[in-house]
Amino acid sequence: MKSFILMFISLLPAWAISQQYHPFPEQNAYWTVVEFNQYYYWDTYIYTIKGDTVIDNKPYKKIWQLDDIPGSHDTLWVLHSFMRQDTIQKKVWFIRHYMNETTEKLGYDFDVQIGDTVYLPAFDYENSGDSGFVVIYPGNDSTLLWNGEYRKNYFFANLNHDIGLDPYVIEGVGTQRTPFPNLFYFDPFHQSELVCNEVNGVYLYGFSPLPDECGFTVNINEIMPLTTITVKPNPCNNYVDIQFPGNINTEMRVEIINSFGETVFRKKTALLHKQLHINTSTFKNGLYIISITSKNGNIFSDKIIINH
Repeated sequence: MKSFILMFISLLPAWAISQQYHPFPEQNAYWTVVEFNQYYYWDTYIYTIKGDTVIDNKPYKKIWQLDDIPGSHDTLWVLHSFMRQDTIQKKVWFIRHYMNETTEKLGYDFDVQIGDTVYLPAFDYENSGDSGFVVIYPGNDSTLLWNGEYRKNYFFANLNHDIGLDPYVIEGVGTQRTPFPNLFYFDPFHQSELVCNEVNGVYLYGFSPLPDECGFTVNINEIMPLTTITVKPNPCNNYVDIQFPGNINTEMRVEIINSFGETVFRKKTALLHKQLHINTSTFKNGLYIISITSKNGNIFSDKIIINH
């Protein structure tokens, strides 16, 4: 199917390819991304844009990272980053909140020509300076979306040819890896993958057939909270114990998130033991959320107070 689409695009006359600039949609848009994170496992997240803020007298949109159980009343919305667009300059900046950064970095530059050199430090995850790209000929100057629209695309070749990531970018969609900066480090052998982009309920870009994870398509009636999990003591001091029920024998993901939306603890366990002991002695005093997700879609969340 994809090869047919590419062949079809190559036969189109130049006037058929839309040259209108398409910024990132800022409402009713969802990007499903499969990520390989710093804890060395794959996970699925949904990113969406919701809410406004002003930082250093500049307007930004808030980007949220949702866990992979959308539609549930327990879905965790974690503030991920801030985005500022300039539709005249065709540039997009990000403040990487998830990396505790407070200054913006350029993430996209669509006001470029073939052969231009650009620097996109928002996608330099280790802040090593490896953020230089040269714009190369894309082969086909537009991508056909699943709804029949065309969007201009760009190919950025990393100046560091040994390990650099070469992003393929579609206007209003983002890179084929991820629309927003989402890592803490760069691993050339394990990269994120954008599997779905849905705007106003319309599937625009991603895998075929339509992925189950796309947007808010999960039937919340099929999600069963793990109400038999216990967390104690609460409030806690130097440790907290999570007790799992005896009838569950599957891999679980456990996360602790502070009041700023930052993940301070993350662990996957196959439940070889029915209790998980977590050292909280280094955590700051305050309110936290414990989120537990199983592979079959069950979810549990609870609030704890740490007071040393």
